[in-house]
Amino acid sequence: MSAVEALSRLKFSENSAVELFDRFAKRAEVVNPAFNADASIDLQMGQHQARFTDHKIAKGEQDLLEVTC
Repeated sequence: MSAVEALSRLKFSENSAVELFDRFAKRAEVVNPAFNADASIDLQMGQHQARFTDHKIAKGEQDLLEVTC
């Protein structure tokens, strides 16, 4: 899934930010070893930021999503 598609899913409530974060974190876990990538993901911070984003969306503060798809 591209970043544009993820943003579109978020904007149109097809997925929550938490769902998208979990999806990308799982994908990174699978793909990184194949590329011998030495990347670390702060899962706790990512979850926190995704929950915060979902909270802002629920409150109608969608200024976080002003990126054009």
